[in-house]
Amino acid sequence: MCVLKGLLYSLCGYSSIHFGRKGNCEDMQDNGIDHPAYYNQGNIEAIDFIENLPYNEGAAIKYIVRHRYKGEALKDLRKARWYVNRLIQNEEARLKKRDEQREAIVRDSMEKGLRNAAPQNL
Repeated sequence: MCVLKGLLYSLCGYSSIHFGRKGNCEDMQDNGIDHPAYYNQGNIEAIDFIENLPYNEGAAIKYIVRHRYKGEALKDLRKARWYVNRLIQNEEARLKKRDEQREAIVRDSMEKGLRNAAPQNL
């Protein structure tokens, strides 16, 4: 089963899926640092999913995962939105740069074509 599907099950609170973590959420002591309860509401801890994602994607998911359990739901959802907005801004900038590069290639090609088509000895 893919990790994303497992994360979605975990977010929804389903407990019928086990992902092979050593121990389980109930066995972990909540000291607020190592495996805090608000990241262990399902059968997969948030870090097990997000640690291989780019930072902004993982941060957004982290805040979404914990928003119902840490006691600051709206604050965490706003933080998640901040990271998602940052992802959108970065993607828009990437696409704009790509389009500008494509336009420059077309413009350069057209200029070269016009120079090559013009008579050399006028």
